[in-house]
Amino acid sequence: MDVADKIEASVIIATRNRAGALQKTLHSLASQDLRDVEWELFVVDNGSADDTQDVIAAARETLPIVPLIQPVPGKNRALNTALPRVHGHLVIFTDDDVRVSEGWLKEHLAAARRWPSDVVFGGPVKPRFPPGTPAWMSDPGFPFSVMAFARYEPEQPEGPISAPPFGPNLSLRRSVFENHRFNEGVGPDGTQNYKMGSESELLLRLASDGHRFIYVPNASVDHVITQNQTDVAWLVRRASRAGRQAAVIAAEFDGVKIKGVPRYLWRMLATDMLRVAMSVFATAETRCVRRMELSKTWAMVKEIMRRRASTS
Repeated sequence: MDVADKIEASVIIATRNRAGALQKTLHSLASQDLRDVEWELFVVDNGSADDTQDVIAAARETLPIVPLIQPVPGKNRALNTALPRVHGHLVIFTDDDVRVSEGWLKEHLAAARRWPSDVVFGGPVKPRFPPGTPAWMSDPGFPFSVMAFARYEPEQPEGPISAPPFGPNLSLRRSVFENHRFNEGVGPDGTQNYKMGSESELLLRLASDGHRFIYVPNASVDHVITQNQTDVAWLVRRASRAGRQAAVIAAEFDGVKIKGVPRYLWRMLATDMLRVAMSVFATAETRCVRRMELSKTWAMVKEIMRRRASTS
């Protein structure tokens, strides 16, 4: 049997200009006990201009890395670059700013064996905040905790779940990619105002095909939040990206529209503007939430109008 035929899992990481974070993520992967697992690790350098190549080269001493380069910015484009080359029956995705739990890869493989008829698996994503983060921001009850920090911590046992898993901790059977690829029109692309939803768009397609999502609670990762990601201005930009993603669904609304935009969105925009004005003397959390709400709604309106103009 060819060595490639023995590979059980293929892990894929796309990275761009985050050499320091990537180094720690790779160290986390190298700390797992995988002596009895045949696996491969694709690290796709998505046009980095820092020390990423040096970090990858050094990590090849302890990890089964297959280095790839995709010079054109775009996380989904980078992931798609690796897909034709994978050998594992299970393809596991994570990011360059995580710390995987002990047994992470084995838990994904074990879940895939326990649920042989399913093709999509995902585990918890737990934000790890830097010192000094406001308590209200790190609280799971923060209204934008999921969108801003990719928090994914359902309190349920292993099995089918309605909430789709997130990109930092996602696995799919290789057979999925016989007919599917990631949409290169969404996700990080080297710009500040990209459309969020790198993996979400693909998962929605799979769900429409009748596939379930299987939650794997023991395969967890910590998502390392940087200091700048706790800045309100960064969070407001993040909300704008989420708005561009949400606009794709809102644009299909078949009710009353004004200038191509659903009337309810105009009402939301007016309400959000009023709430921002009224929050001047509110708590820091309320001011942040109100600004993020307005940023998301305004981005939805602009994106729908932009799409309408481009097709007229």
